Amino acid sequence: MADILILMDDEMTRKRLGELLGGDHFQVIATGDAEMGRALMRHAQFDVVIADTNLRGDNGIEVIAQVQNLLPGAEVIAVTATSMGRSAFFKSYVGQLHVSHCFTVPFDNAAVLRAARNLMSAQRKRHRAAAA
Repeated sequence: MADILILMDDEMTRKRLGELLGGDHFQVIATGDAEMGRALMRHAQFDVVIADTNLRGDNGIEVIAQVQNLLPGAEVIAVTATSMGRSAFFKSYVGQLHVSHCFTVPFDNAAVLRAARNLMSAQRKRHRAAAA
């Protein structure tokens, strides 16, 4: 089981996030392809999904919308390269998709790492409580 699934179209950003989160002792799987991301979500369990709103093979927003069906209880961090990502409308829209955090490229690495750490900590607490 991996902790975090990264669905990111841009290879450099995907690698940078993978290295950043992997260096923080998270198990990370990353892909830039929407269909591969769906397949991974169908066959593995992830606590956090970091998803680009623009993925190769599909609209990233559609993939984000499917996360809760494929991974009930998973937390989602959305990443967008469009200026629309800063708008109140966009933040409201992705909020309806149960997105915990939304970052616009270029993003602050420390902020994404902090968000992932906090979400993973909350997920681990939920797992321990459920097992007790």
